[in-house]
Amino acid sequence: MDTPLTYAAWPALIGAILAAVWLAGAWHLSNRIRRRVLEPAARGGARPLEVLEVYSDRVTLGVLRETGRSRRWRQEGLWGLRWPEGYAQAGRILNLRSRQVTRDLRLLHGDLALGTRVRLTSFAFPDDPGDAFGLPVRPLRFHSPLGRFPAWLVPGSRSTWVILVHGKRAAPPSAALRSYPLLKVAADLGFPGLVISYRNDLEAEPAPDGLHWYGLTEWEDLEGAARLALESGAGSLILAGYSMGGCMVMSFLRRSNLARSVRGVILDSPVLDLEATLKFAARNQGYPRLFYHPAKTLARARFGIPWRKLNYLRDTGHLHAPTLVFHGDADTLVPLRTSRLLARSRPDLVRCVEVPGATHGRAWNLDPHRYEEITRKFLESLASG
Repeated sequence: MDTPLTYAAWPALIGAILAAVWLAGAWHLSNRIRRRVLEPAARGGARPLEVLEVYSDRVTLGVLRETGRSRRWRQEGLWGLRWPEGYAQAGRILNLRSRQVTRDLRLLHGDLALGTRVRLTSFAFPDDPGDAFGLPVRPLRFHSPLGRFPAWLVPGSRSTWVILVHGKRAAPPSAALRSYPLLKVAADLGFPGLVISYRNDLEAEPAPDGLHWYGLTEWEDLEGAARLALESGAGSLILAGYSMGGCMVMSFLRRSNLARSVRGVILDSPVLDLEATLKFAARNQGYPRLFYHPAKTLARARFGIPWRKLNYLRDTGHLHAPTLVFHGDADTLVPLRTSRLLARSRPDLVRCVEVPGATHGRAWNLDPHRYEEITRKFLESLASG
C-alpha cells in the first residue's frame, strides 16, 4: 500500500515550508520598512494617561494604555505634559507604582483637572517659542525645488544663524514650529534661530512619491532655508539636526554648494547609516537576524532604497566644521555605535556626548542643565560678531 508521503519526501517538504516562512518573514519586514521608515508618520494625538490627583506642584497620572512609545511616564527626566487645552511640565518622580506615577508639576498653560487625559512628550515646552521662552518669532517662507515652505525666525544680533531641522514624527500637528531648548540657548547668546519645515510636513509641500528619503532629497529643502538665511544677512550658519534631521544635515554638507557657509554642526540622535539603524531597531523589536538581508534586498527591489547612499559614514571627508553630537546609551531606534563611529572617523572635528539612560532623542530630557551648558560652550566657541 502506497503511503501518502514517503520518508524521502519529508526533507523537501520541510525545506519548502522553511523557505516559505523565511520569505514571508522577510516580506513582512520589508513592508514594515516602508510603513515605519519611508512613509510619513501620522501625527499622534493619543492621550494614554489620566490625571488621578493634581495639586499646584505635583500630579498623579494613571496609565490607561501603555505602548512602547508611552513608557516614558516611568522614566526620570523633564517632560512635556500635553492636553488639548493646556501644557505643563512633568519632572522628578515622587512615587512610582505598577500603573501610576506621581511627579513634580509645573503648569505652563491652561488648567489641569481630575480625569483629564494627557500624554507625555519629549518637548517640555509649548510649541510657540514666544509662549515657551518669551522670544519673538517671525514667520517666513523659503523656496526649494518643490515649492514654498514655512519657517520661523527668532531674531538675534549675530551674523551667524542657527538652523534647526526636526526629525521624523517630531513636527506637531499644525506645523513644524517647536520650542527647542537650543533656541533659547542660542537667543541668549545673540544667535538668530531659524526653525524650518521640509517636504511631507503637514503644512509643507509633499514629496512626489509621498515618502521620506533620509536626506537624499530633503537636503534641497534645507538648502532653500540656508539660502534664505544667507540672503537675509547671515554671514555663516550653524546647522542643528535631530534624528532624521541629522542625516538631512549630513546630506546637505555632502551635496550643497552652500555647505562652505556652515561653521558648526549640532546633531542629536542622528540617523547616520539607515541600514545599520534598521538592523538595530529590528533586532530590538525581536525580528530574527535571518530576515535582515532578504528584507533589505526586497526593500531595495520594491521601494528603490539606495542603502549605500544613505550611509553617511562611508565618507566623512565632507565634514569641515566643528560638530557636536548628543546620543543616549539607551536608544533602541538609532544605534549609539554610529555616532561613536562618526567621532572616531573625524576626531579633529567631532565630539560625541553620550547621555546615560537616555532613549532616542531624549538626551536633553534626562539632563537639561548639562545638555544646555555643553551646547552653550560649543556655540560660544563658534561666535563671531
